[in-house]
Amino acid sequence: MRVLPQGGDAHPGLAGPFTLYRATRKQAVLVEALTGSTISTRAEDVAAYASARDRLLSLAMPGRESAELIDGTREVLCRRLKAER
Repeated sequence: MRVLPQGGDAHPGLAGPFTLYRATRKQAVLVEALTGSTISTRAEDVAAYASARDRLLSLAMPGRESAELIDGTREVLCRRLKAER
């Protein structure tokens, strides 16, 4: 899991969640929306979402930094929850 830094410009992830799949020679993209999801095997769609994935990965924090941020945030939230009890 990788985290995008806070305060960045608009990025392709804002359009909503998607998952790229590859099985043997076939590729597909699952695009999720508020009222449903769509699976496409069209090469143009797969290429567009692969490009979006590459852009997101280029903007995201490295894996170790992402994990440290997530862990630190979890610790802060847990302390706050305990203090509220």
